[in-house]
Parts: sequence; structure tokens; C-alpha cells
Amino acid sequence: MTREEGVEGDPGDEPRHRADHFGTDQLRPRIRRLAISGSIASAAGQVAQLLLTLAYNVVLARLLSPHDFGLVAMATTVVSFLQVFKEAGLPTATIQREKITEAEVSNLFWINVGLSSIVAGLMAGMSPPVSRLAS
Repeated sequence: MTREEGVEGDPGDEPRHRADHFGTDQLRPRIRRLAISGSIASAAGQVAQLLLTLAYNVVLARLLSPHDFGLVAMATTVVSFLQVFKEAGLPTATIQREKITEAEVSNLFWINVGLSSIVAGLMAGMSPPVSRLAS
């Protein structure tokens, strides 16, 4: 294969036709339409999540005793608070980068896995004190 076919030569050479899996050049002509449709989809998802959460809480309020529903409300509060720290802004930082390499994506993935593991550990560690509050 020649250099034009995507095989890397010397370390300083850049192949001309290598596939860029994280490139955004193909999106530039239709970025406005994609942004608008993405915003609409995001808003629709938020509305659907709000309605499902409301329905979920109404059903739980009818099925559970007031004490048990209070336990669920306390657990939901703790989990919701910790979910704020779950991603630590990594998706936003990734989206704002114009060029991103596979190594950066891999590093961000593993950082996200590590942060999510820490948050899961915090949730597990906070369960005994939260359960004592309910007693």
C-alpha cells in the first residue's frame, strides 16, 4: 500500500486519506438543522422524563405507606444529588473540542468510569446513615 492509501510511513508523515472517525467536517453544512432538531429532541426527552417521573411518584404514593414513601423520597434525593457529579462535565468538554483523537476519547471514557465508580461507592457508603435517619 502507498501512503495515499492510508498507511503511515515515517513518524513525521501524515497520511492524506486516513479515515477520521471523530471528524466533524461532514456536519458543517447542516449544523443549523442538526442543532435545531437536537434541541427539539432534547426538550421532548426532558418533558417525557418529567411526565414519567410524575406518574411514577403518583403510583408510588398510592401503593406505599407514608413512611415507606418518605424513605423512597430520601433515597431519591441522595441519588439525584450524587448524579450531578457523575459525569463531571466531561461530555460537554468533549463536545466543545473541534478535533479529538481516539486516545483522548479512550482517556475520557476511563475517567468517566472511574468517576462513576466513585459516585457508586459514595452511594453505597451513604446508605447506612440515610437509613438511620429514616428509623
